[in-house]
Amino acid sequence: GFTGVSHPRAVIPEMEWTSQALLTVDIVDSGNLVEITIFGRPCVQNRVKSRLLCLAWFHREHRKMKHLEKNLKAQASDPHTPQNSVA
Repeated sequence: GFTGVSHPRAVIPEMEWTSQALLTVDIVDSGNLVEITIFGRPCVQNRVKSRLLCLAWFHREHRKMKHLEKNLKAQASDPHTPQNSVA
């Protein structure tokens, strides 16, 4: 990871680019969306992009499951919700 970077768009010496990527993250759309720019060699950019997309997918799926669990718990605790019975 990067530590002590004084400016988000600081110039990185060429030697540090050999096996690393530099990311900039800009918040857009009132905080509902971020734009990530990946700097580095194309193969590194592709690898980082792939990992970020996988993490985003996992996060969306995790959020869906948490939302579903919350709804199921709310339905189970609501006495006015009809329970489906299997005959």
